[in-house]
Amino acid sequence: MKIQINQLNPKSLGFSFNKGIIIDCLKEVNSDVLSVFPELSVSGGILYNSTSYNDLFASSSHVCDNLISEKRDLIFGTPIEIEGKKYNSLVMIEKGEILALATKKNLSPLDIGFDKGEGVETINYKSQVLGFGFLEDLKDFVEKKTNIDILIICSNTLFYHQRQKDLLDELVVLARKLQTTLVFCNRTGAEGGFLFSGGSFILNSKGELCGLLPHFDYKSQTFETTALKPIFQNSPSKLQNLYQALTLAVKDYFHKNQIKKAVLGLSGGIDSALVVAIAVNALGKENVIGILMPSEYSSDHSIKDALDSAKNLDIEHYIVPIKECFEQCSNTFNSILPNQTFNVAEENIQSRLRCVSLMWFANKFGAALLNTTNKSEAAVGYGTLYGDTSGSISILADLYKTEVWELSKYINDQWLKVNPNSTQVPIPWNSINKAPSAELRPGQKDSDSLPDYDILDRILEEHLDNYRNSQEIVEIFEKESLRADKTIIDRIIKLVRINEWKRRQCPTAVKVTKNCFGIDRRVPIS
Repeated sequence: MKIQINQLNPKSLGFSFNKGIIIDCLKEVNSDVLSVFPELSVSGGILYNSTSYNDLFASSSHVCDNLISEKRDLIFGTPIEIEGKKYNSLVMIEKGEILALATKKNLSPLDIGFDKGEGVETINYKSQVLGFGFLEDLKDFVEKKTNIDILIICSNTLFYHQRQKDLLDELVVLARKLQTTLVFCNRTGAEGGFLFSGGSFILNSKGELCGLLPHFDYKSQTFETTALKPIFQNSPSKLQNLYQALTLAVKDYFHKNQIKKAVLGLSGGIDSALVVAIAVNALGKENVIGILMPSEYSSDHSIKDALDSAKNLDIEHYIVPIKECFEQCSNTFNSILPNQTFNVAEENIQSRLRCVSLMWFANKFGAALLNTTNKSEAAVGYGTLYGDTSGSISILADLYKTEVWELSKYINDQWLKVNPNSTQVPIPWNSINKAPSAELRPGQKDSDSLPDYDILDRILEEHLDNYRNSQEIVEIFEKESLRADKTIIDRIIKLVRINEWKRRQCPTAVKVTKNCFGIDRRVPIS
C-alpha cells in the first residue's frame, strides 16, 4: 500500500487556506495512494472556545464536502457535529465515499468544547486491516489487543525538546508489540505560543524507523508499506531544535496575523541581541527595525554593542535618547512630591519611557513589538511592568538566561561554519561575554540583585521543572558543593511566588519546555 504523509502547517480557522494546501498535496500523488493529514487539518488548531460557535462546524463541513468531491483516498482531521455532539474527529474517505470516522476519546486540556468520542477506528481497506486514530487514544486501543496490519496516528503533538525522541521511542515499542506498520503524521507550525515540530515518521512491524520527515518544515512524502527499508537518523541537538523552533514561532506569528514588520529595543545586552538575530532569520532583515534608547546611565560599550548588533544584521535602526524625556518626567513628578530620593520609581520610568518610544515606532510602521524577557527574569520578577515586559510575543520567555547564552554562542558558531572568513557574527561577542545589566542606575549589574545566573537557573530548574522545595534544593546544592545557602534559595523561591501577578500581564510566551509560564504553570496570584 502506498501512503502519503502530509506534514502540514494549517491556519486556525483558515478554512480556505487549509483546503487549498490539502488539495495541493492530493495533486502530487496518483489516485491509488492513501493520503494522510494531521489532526484538525481542516480547521487548524488549537481552537479554544471556537468550538462553541456553529460556523466552525458549518465551515468545516463545507471543506469536508469539497474534499470528498475530489474522489480520492484520504484521512484528515476536522471538527464534526453529530446529533448535537461535537467531536475532534478523523474522517477516512475512499473514492468520494466516507469509509469510517474516528472520534477522539481521551481529550487533552486543549480540546476545549469537544465531547468524548469512541477512540481508534479499524476498517478493512485494500485487503488489509487498517486502524486510525489519535495519539491520546492508543493506550485504550492496545488494551483491546486488536490485530491490524497498519496503524495510522494523526496528531497535533506540541513541541518541547526531547518530546520527539521520547515519542518515537514509545511508538517503536508499540509497533513491535502490535507487529504492525505504524504511521505517525504530525503537524508543523506555530499558533501563538504553541509550537508543533512535525517530525512525522513511519515504522515497520519490527519497530524500525523507515522514514522521517524534517522537523519544523512543511513536507509531504510517499512510502510503499510493502517495501520499507530501515534508515539511521541522528537526532537534532537541543540548540538546533531551539533555534528552528523560535524562528518558526516568530515567522508564523507574524505571517498568520498578517503583520509584516517587527520592532524591538536594542540595549546591547544578550537578550535583545539574540531576539533580533532570530527575528531576522524568521522575517528577513528588511522587516526588522531596531531602536536604541540610551539614557544617562547607558555605558558606551552598551551603545556600541547595540549598534554592532544592528549593523552586523544590516537592519534598519534608530537612536532615540531618552534623557530629556526622563528629566521632564522627573521634574514634573518631583514638583508634586519634592525632595524625593532616587529609587525604583526613577529606575522604572526609564524602562516605561522606552516602551512608549517602541510603541510609537510600532504604530508608525504597522509593526508588532517583540519582547526580550527571558525565563530567569520572568521567574523572579526582574523586569518593569509596562516597560521591558511589554510586547506582542515573548520569544525567550521559556529559556533560562544560561540557555540564552548557549543559544547565542550556537548561532554564532553555525554562522562561522558557513562563513569562516567573516569578521562579524550575528550576535556581538561582547554582548555574550559581558556582565548583564539593566543600566537603570549608575554602575548597576544584575548580580547586585540576583545570584549569578548559573546558580539562579539551577535553583529555578529544580524548583519549577523538578518541583523541589527549598530544603530539597539545599540538599542538592550541598551534595554537589554549589555555592548557595538556604537563605538565597528561600529568597529566590519567594520571588517566584510573589511575582505571579506580574507574569500574568506579560506577553504570550513561546513554549519550548514542559513547564512554560502562563501555559503549563499557573498558580494563584495571592
